[in-house]
Formats: sequence, structure tokens, C-alpha cells
Amino acid sequence: MKLLILGSKEYPMGTNADDPLPSGGIEIYTENLVRVLVGYDMSINIITRLFSKTEKYEIINNLEIHRVKWLQGALLRNPTFNLNSFMKATTLESDVVLSFGPVASFFNIILRQMKGSSSVLCPSGISSVQAQYSFLLRLLLYRLERFVYSHGDVIVFLSREDQRGFGNKLGFLPKCFKIIPPGVEISKFSISKSEKILREFDLGQRIIISFMGRLIETKGTRYLLDAIPLIKGENFKVLIVGSGPDQRELIESVKELGIQDKVVFTGFREDVPEILSVTDIFVLPSLSEGLPMALLEAMAAQCACVVTDIGLPIEDNVTGLVVPPRDPLRLATAVNRLLDDADLMKSLKRNARCYVQENHSWQAAGAQYRKLFEDLREQIGVAAP
Repeated sequence: MKLLILGSKEYPMGTNADDPLPSGGIEIYTENLVRVLVGYDMSINIITRLFSKTEKYEIINNLEIHRVKWLQGALLRNPTFNLNSFMKATTLESDVVLSFGPVASFFNIILRQMKGSSSVLCPSGISSVQAQYSFLLRLLLYRLERFVYSHGDVIVFLSREDQRGFGNKLGFLPKCFKIIPPGVEISKFSISKSEKILREFDLGQRIIISFMGRLIETKGTRYLLDAIPLIKGENFKVLIVGSGPDQRELIESVKELGIQDKVVFTGFREDVPEILSVTDIFVLPSLSEGLPMALLEAMAAQCACVVTDIGLPIEDNVTGLVVPPRDPLRLATAVNRLLDDADLMKSLKRNARCYVQENHSWQAAGAQYRKLFEDLREQIGVAAP
């Protein structure tokens, strides 16, 4: 079987030497999935971006990495990368094409018409509801998403909640879809508190509240900042882990709120397990999400999670606390409840890790993808090996 993967802007993670905008959940998801899929008897091609310190072409076992040029800029990086990826893809043979996001999936549909490959599309969230985009761009993305996801052979959702959110936001469900939960490497999040992180940020014996993600409007970081003055007591610190176009504005908000002594902007970090090891409360105040890896990793690390009510796989009062989006008061109330109730915090931490252990395995995800690819290949008349 020949599999082609489109839409991952960095492979492997850590190769980006040129783009100030960091990679996100799609890239982490792709790298973990590929790590499992290379163990199967299939030939895998992945097309990703070319950076100054990477080669245009690499081959590792049965994985071939093709890197293409792209243009800098928040509005140019994605379409130019995906257009060049498509041009490269036309030169490659594939039985199945797996794509992430609406632009890569649009080209996936074209490849199916041109070359007869099967198309598997993973939305990984809905782009047209992301608040950082202009109204006209959101409208364009909405029409693109409705077209693309109604024409793919199979749409892969990351959770039942992801599927419901898709239907609510786009107004339809595709005819053929499959739910394949992502995996988490539990062993990475089974470490004791990192003394290095405690020293680096002078955290001492404080309660640590962490946010992780790109600093863009749809992540809702400013609502967390607005909630901080409403959190009880003085013995806590908030780590804002990530970078993005809103960073400067958020730093100014911290100054205006007078909470400089409470907030640390860490920038983009690769030592996520170490940071989560010192985190007591993980906050995800997003306005829209698919199924963020940051949340699953925080649950695996036994953090007490506070998330917004946007369709995430958190059972309120069981595996975390759920609050309305855009509501700093309710967000602060949930955090205060955890600070006041040690037994509740302990219960949420334990239940969160159990949930991830029972429901999120990369081996299981890889096996489901493998079966899906084989089923699609048989449908188009290609004999199985």
C-alpha cells in the first residue's frame, strides 16, 4: 500500500528554523501517527515544508519525506505550502491520501479526481470559526469546508464531541465518517516534579496554573488573564506556554491588569512533559477546538483541567471542570473551587489520567487507520498484499 500525507507543516517536529509561527497540534498528531504506521507493510510519503536546515528529500526505512518551498506570513504560509505540496503530490503514486485541514483536503479531492486515489480527510477543528480571521476569510473558509468535507471518501473525527461540533458549526455531517481517537504516550507523563522547571521560573511551593497553545484569539488566553485578578490568594503562578501573533498584546494586558507578579510567558517549549509535571491546574479557555493534544497530555500528566464548554471530552466534575467560553468570572470560580477543595482536585487528576489510559492509545489509532486504508484500497479494486 502507498500512503501519502498532506497538511503537516513541519516534519519531524524540531526542524523549523525559519518560521516565527510555531507548529501546532496537527504536526504533533502527524508525527505520532507516522511513528506507528511505519511499523506496517506500507510505503509512506509525507510532504512538509522546507527549512534552511533540512534536506529537500529524506528516506528513513519505508518513510519518504519530501519538503517544499513556502512563503512567510500568516496568510501566505498555509496556502503556498499546500499549493506546492499539491504540485509535488502529482508526481507521486498513492493508493490513499490522508490530509489535515481544509486547504490540504481541497487538494486531496483534486488528487482523487486526477489520479484515482482514495481521500481521507481529518478536519482537526473548524477553521471558519476561528476568531483571529476576518469575516470575509471566515466566510471563504466556511464555504470551502462545506464543499471539501462533503466530497471526501471518509472524514476522520478525533472524538464523538468533535463530530457533534462539526455538525453544529457546518450544518451537516458527511455521509461517511469514522471516529479515531488520537493516542498519548503515557510513559512521557509519568515523571516526578521537574526541579529544573521549578528553578527556571522560580516557582517554589506555589500552586501552578498552566495554559498551553498558540497565542491567537481563538485560544481564549485573554479570558484567562482577565480571570487572574479574581483568583483567591497569593500563592499561585500562571504559566503561559506558547507563542503567537497575540503575544505582545497579551503581555500589555498583563501590565494593564497589574498581574506581572502572577504571570510568566515561557514562549514556545519542547519540554512539555516537564512543565506539566509541575502543573496543578491546566486551563484551556478556547473558543473553538477539535481535540487538542495539549489537553490529553495534561490529563495524562494528572493535572486538574478546567476547560470551556466547546465539545471537549471532559465530563464535568468527573474528569475536569467545564465553564462557558468568554467568561472570566466562571473561569476564576472554577479555579477557586479547586484551590478550596483538595479532594476534588485529587479526584479530577486521578480520573483524568485513567480516562486517557483507557481511551487514547497510538497503537489502537494506528490499527484503525490501517484497517480504514485497506478497506478503501479494496473498494477501488486494488488487491491486498
